[in-house]
Amino acid sequence: MAGFGLQIKTRQELFTVEFQIYEQFELERKKKREHATARRRVPPPYISVKHTINETTLVVPDIKVFKKPEVKPSFVCAVTGRPARYRDPVTGLPYSTPFTFKIIRDKYHKYLKTITDNPEVTEYMKQFE
Repeated sequence: MAGFGLQIKTRQELFTVEFQIYEQFELERKKKREHATARRRVPPPYISVKHTINETTLVVPDIKVFKKPEVKPSFVCAVTGRPARYRDPVTGLPYSTPFTFKIIRDKYHKYLKTITDNPEVTEYMKQFE
């Protein structure tokens, strides 16, 4: 406690100094918390009234209508039905685990083996033989 410039002689003085430091810390924390919870308010539209000799005109500004943000679609694994975190770049199917990725690729290669009349597919399948 000598770092604070205090000379403490008894244990009671030590506890009171520590309590004061802790109390100060808690007050600072409370102030930060109160400041963070302040709500922001949008000011209401400014309506003005114009008086002339013949008439009184009420000017109302255009009220902005904000669109709701679109909800990001959640994908479901094509194999297990669990929430998918990944997408296969070749097939575009969503998957959740590496094992389901292997299943998707295996089924994709089996499907490609059935296509024999396309030269691009046969050339692609030669890589895996």
